[in-house]
Amino acid sequence: MKSLRKFLLRKNAYSRLELDSSVVNISYGAFDEHIPSSNETYVDIQAAKNDGECTTSTICGIETTNNTTKCERKNSQKVLNVLKILFLLIIWMLSTGILMSKDEKVLKYHQLVISVGQNKSYMLNEAPLVPRIGVIVRGAFADDNSNTSNFVYIKVQQFITATDTNLDSTLIDNDEMTLKIPIIENISNIDTANEINKFHTFYLDANIFQQIVENITTLRLQITTNLPINFPINLAYDSSPIDKSMGVIYAAAILIGLYIMIIWEIVDRTFAAMLSSTIAIAVLSLMNERPTMPEILSWIDVETLLLLFGMMILVGLLSRTGLFDYLAVYAFEIAKGRIWPLIYCLCLFTAILSAILDNVTTLLLMTPISIRLCEAMKLNPIPILTTMIIFSNIGGAMTPVGDPPNIIIASNPHVVKHNVDFLNFTIHMSVGAIFVIIQTFLQLRLKFRTIGDLRVINSMTSCIREEIADDSTISIETYGRMLEELKERYPIRKLSLLIKSAVAFAFVLGCFFLHSLPYIGRLSLGWITLLGVILLLILYDRRTIESALERVEWSTLLFFAILFVLMESLAKLGLIHFVGNQAKNIVLSVSEGSRLAVAILIILWVSALASAFVDNIPLTTMMIRITVSLAETQSLNLPLQPLLWALSFGACLGGNGTLIGASSNIVCASVAEKHGYHFTFMKYFKIAFPAMIGSLVVISGYLYVSHVFFTWH
Repeated sequence: MKSLRKFLLRKNAYSRLELDSSVVNISYGAFDEHIPSSNETYVDIQAAKNDGECTTSTICGIETTNNTTKCERKNSQKVLNVLKILFLLIIWMLSTGILMSKDEKVLKYHQLVISVGQNKSYMLNEAPLVPRIGVIVRGAFADDNSNTSNFVYIKVQQFITATDTNLDSTLIDNDEMTLKIPIIENISNIDTANEINKFHTFYLDANIFQQIVENITTLRLQITTNLPINFPINLAYDSSPIDKSMGVIYAAAILIGLYIMIIWEIVDRTFAAMLSSTIAIAVLSLMNERPTMPEILSWIDVETLLLLFGMMILVGLLSRTGLFDYLAVYAFEIAKGRIWPLIYCLCLFTAILSAILDNVTTLLLMTPISIRLCEAMKLNPIPILTTMIIFSNIGGAMTPVGDPPNIIIASNPHVVKHNVDFLNFTIHMSVGAIFVIIQTFLQLRLKFRTIGDLRVINSMTSCIREEIADDSTISIETYGRMLEELKERYPIRKLSLLIKSAVAFAFVLGCFFLHSLPYIGRLSLGWITLLGVILLLILYDRRTIESALERVEWSTLLFFAILFVLMESLAKLGLIHFVGNQAKNIVLSVSEGSRLAVAILIILWVSALASAFVDNIPLTTMMIRITVSLAETQSLNLPLQPLLWALSFGACLGGNGTLIGASSNIVCASVAEKHGYHFTFMKYFKIAFPAMIGSLVVISGYLYVSHVFFTWH
């Protein structure tokens, strides 16, 4: 028994040991670890071996099993893998066949002028393919809920084309076939007002559609206005508009399929998004709505990709200096070997760096040295890394560049038009994030009341736990030796590159904060980042830029681009409009004085709970459209900024809820896995999800007080 304890203490309670073709499984209780075994053997365990049988034995709470179970798992995994490939091949063949059989839809717009007091007729020469027709109109239109008294009226009429019938010339003459579109109140601004698109679907009676198919009748549009002046419009006719009621079902199925592939890691998340986008476009094609390639490319938000690309290069070159390792060692130094001060420092450094850089890169660079510090102090790295993940997402919420959801929000064209600049975004978000940091510190401190809760072997069997001391610090001699070793191993490696990177970052961050100024405001955040990259490459002075491009995560950029295509495809299927209408109806159901509070709570909690179980990047891409739609609905009279802060806090803090909630979580877990420490979904969930709920309660109060009570916006 003593030899067993000696082994566990010496190896930091490694959770998986390969001994004589046997597997030793150790349960920590709070965390289950699977660490590669060592060739050293300090304990004599003779595992029972029976050919073709799975045997177990228990020694001091440690269960051993032979390799038969491994083989069975491998065989079942092979079968599942074959089924997965067959299923994906079927989807590929179906999508390919649909795309080959359908043409791209290109609508032709015609310029019309509606004269004063006259009707304008427009013949629909192309027969509808389905019992409905679509009309798209561009002009100086107002919101549907505006109080304007100016309108344009579009009526669908049936025209006789066969002379031997007894049909009347206008069989369709009811309100359902008449479209009433509001025009801006100030008609003197018609020539200079922004063009607004209006789309409407007219549903045809089955008998009338049959007569059109048999070429007995045809349709025409009769257009009139009540204006005292001529009114110009652009009009297009769609002979096969999509059925939004079915499109919403297809879109929901595609989105659920994407999340299933990401959550259970059936395929790589970038490939999952690519597959889902292809399926969505194939479904659009099947519904006679196949987009053109230029249209698909226009869906990609290049501004967001440019911002991500630039930050990846800047941070990649900065990481070559060894700055992140140096900061971790500095945290160990100022903590002076005390565990909780060290945890506080690591979490604060992670939060600050995540706000300035981005949380994905911060955790990618901070995780290895943090694991080294935990091993040196005989701490279980998993709870420490979990707290760092939580604070990384909190810190990333502070700025537009700290977290991918914030990048999507800040780069949205509608958000930019409402003067939400870098400084404005950072001030509103940082105040709330500070409250969350305080709350999270207190909540996690209560979760881990004693240092023993953080030890590697804190939850082992009683025969081992007796040997563990609950010290919150290490000896002065050990601290000095470890500090000297760490400083020697992790110095600032390239001081000149650090200075050059500091110059480039000073330019970028300075322009970010001064973005509201007239001249700097002409440059988007993506342009500013790209100019910072060019400045650093000039100072870096290398003949080739391959070394600078090494840190660019091309798969992440591709993932973003594909998600933009996917969300636009789902929008064309009607999903975004459907969800927005449901949220709009809920807000309209309450009194006008409570609408802002209800809208904030809906956006905050829905986006947070959804982000906890799905990746917050695709969720934010969808939710930003819904948020903008709510703010632009004049009948709701909701300001945009509080809704944006609610969405940002929900997406960023909700990402803390589960291991798959945010990209930074997955990155940290992957790095820890390479170092032999395995994150499990449920063990992470038990710590992070309560912390997420606590942070949402705090943010709910902050947003209510600052924007509903004090109307800070």
